[in-house]
Amino acid sequence: SYLVPSVLVWVDRLPLTSSGKVDRGSLPAVASGDSAVGYRAPRDGIELALRKIWLDLLPVEKISIGDNFFHLGGHSLLAVTLINRCNRDLGARLPLRILFEHPTIEGLASIIRKDERPSRSSPLVALQPDGFKPPLFCIHPAGGTVFCYMDLAQALAPDHPVYGLQSSGLEPDEMVPTSTEDMADRYVDAIRSVQRHGPYHLLGWSFGGLVAHAIACRLAASGETVALLALLDSGVPGPQDAAPDDATIIAEFANVLALAGGGARPAKEVGDIASFTKVARDSGMFPPDLTEHQAERLLAVYAATVRLPFGYVPPKYRGEAHLFVAAEGSDPRRLEASWAPYIAGALAITPVAASHERMTSPSACEQIAPRLMALIRSDLPEPSTDLIAAK
Repeated sequence: SYLVPSVLVWVDRLPLTSSGKVDRGSLPAVASGDSAVGYRAPRDGIELALRKIWLDLLPVEKISIGDNFFHLGGHSLLAVTLINRCNRDLGARLPLRILFEHPTIEGLASIIRKDERPSRSSPLVALQPDGFKPPLFCIHPAGGTVFCYMDLAQALAPDHPVYGLQSSGLEPDEMVPTSTEDMADRYVDAIRSVQRHGPYHLLGWSFGGLVAHAIACRLAASGETVALLALLDSGVPGPQDAAPDDATIIAEFANVLALAGGGARPAKEVGDIASFTKVARDSGMFPPDLTEHQAERLLAVYAATVRLPFGYVPPKYRGEAHLFVAAEGSDPRRLEASWAPYIAGALAITPVAASHERMTSPSACEQIAPRLMALIRSDLPEPSTDLIAAK
């Protein structure tokens, strides 16, 4: 049903980019409100309460129960706030990842009505679960969430499932990750819960590239085939590199929040992690409904995942890898040299017209997705992936 358009808009012609693709930014705005075709009103108290929460958080005036949270302007920080409000106002116990699987009022209301308690133990997030082609597993960057891969999942062919691997520590009952090795072991188990055997297709951006590499080594050591290891502007710190201090981590975290739509940077610099939450809230970086404990968890996971690469020595991967390099600011020779001791096979390099921070932006995904699809589909004959139906 989600493939059926809720609103139709006539245009004389589709605006195109220089590469011949549809220029989404130049398309006319589509109202999400009460057109005769698209709008569906809340049908019970739960849907009415959810709509009120959405209207409080999103920059729209009317919302249909079938509207997609992410299509209406929702981003990572608002998603945390939305789930927090649902749990607080409706007495639910929804994990953050449920919003990927049910991004509409109608979908969330269904979960709450059934009083389902989705397991919080699995790091697996279904970004695009449909299709029977080989799935792509995307490992989170520093910060631990996989919201950044939403545009990539949409840019890939709809018959290829896309799953994200999300860090522990984001939910109230979870511990912050303490080692890259433990993280990779946990993610291998999660991947195999969806795909029993290879060939496997792995992707990681920045810190996620290190974890994807570790996962590939573990799968290969167990006799499985890794058909694709894609690294998005990722490198390995050298032995002379030192982990960043608190002030540097906070400054980087502030940039991440600003890119995610969290408002302006703090009016003053704060070098103490414990004090950052209040300053960030006063500056409008955190949504007002984000609790102090949730904000501290987000920063704690970010700090942990930023520091994990330092002192970590990757194992040797015996296969090939594909490195996508941000053409705006990154040095391909430096990144290639950092991986050389840890990848025995060839390392193909593809430049992307983007900065490191924008490697999963819509424009970057338009460049990355065709190359990924070509690599995934290059396996001939295409073997069965033995997919398991995932809840």
